[in-house]
Amino acid sequence: MGLLDGKVAVVTGGASGIGAETARLFAQEGARVMLGDLLAEQGQALVQEIDGLGAEAAFLPTDVSQAIDVAALIAATIERWGGIDLLFNNAGIAPERHLLAENPVELFDQVLAVNLRGPFLGMHYAIPHMIERGGGSIICTSSTAARVGHKRYAGYGASKAGVLGLVRVAAVEYAASNIRVNAILPGIIATPMGLADPWLRAATPDEQIATLARSQPLPRAGRPRDIAGVALWLASDLSAWVTGQEIVADGGYLADSHRDP
Repeated sequence: MGLLDGKVAVVTGGASGIGAETARLFAQEGARVMLGDLLAEQGQALVQEIDGLGAEAAFLPTDVSQAIDVAALIAATIERWGGIDLLFNNAGIAPERHLLAENPVELFDQVLAVNLRGPFLGMHYAIPHMIERGGGSIICTSSTAARVGHKRYAGYGASKAGVLGLVRVAAVEYAASNIRVNAILPGIIATPMGLADPWLRAATPDEQIATLARSQPLPRAGRPRDIAGVALWLASDLSAWVTGQEIVADGGYLADSHRDP
């Protein structure tokens, strides 16, 4: 038996990186998984991969900053499988970096629209169905950037800190409905978005991985599977007494006061 047998999950940003690996793991553990992402070709390919493993998955093109898209994603999930038990608000963007006073206002707005408005919309549309279902688990991807000030990351840091506020409010408001809400704070992970960061962009792939391995006390690069495992724990009954929490998964990065800047 899997940890998520009989559960229905929605994963945003589910076509690549952390979202894709989490979708695979959820499916392996018995969940039926709806993927929402703008990467249609990759999303459809992942659905075929999951179907090939004997599990169930579907994909819907989704811009999480748009209410109409998120509402459609949740509605499609309900129509297909009759309910929703798990929501992984994972979609996010890490834009080009600027000092705060030089950061284009439009870029700041875009980052908040995806990284903060997106999780709000996911919860806004999913929670009523979870209440009908008798409960559920909501997981939001934040970042260690919510805890420390990274230069040239005003929009990203603000958006990821805002996610933590949303998580705490939702956890308190819906605990009586048996809905748990938690956040994961990854460090830098070897995903397409993580490896596109400017401080890694000029390196070769091997050099990028080596740099990541030196970036925190645990001496290897963080992998999407590392975060997917935390998401699985939060989605399952193994974490039944956990809500309103910030789970840091960063290889010890935040614990190391002598880390390189």
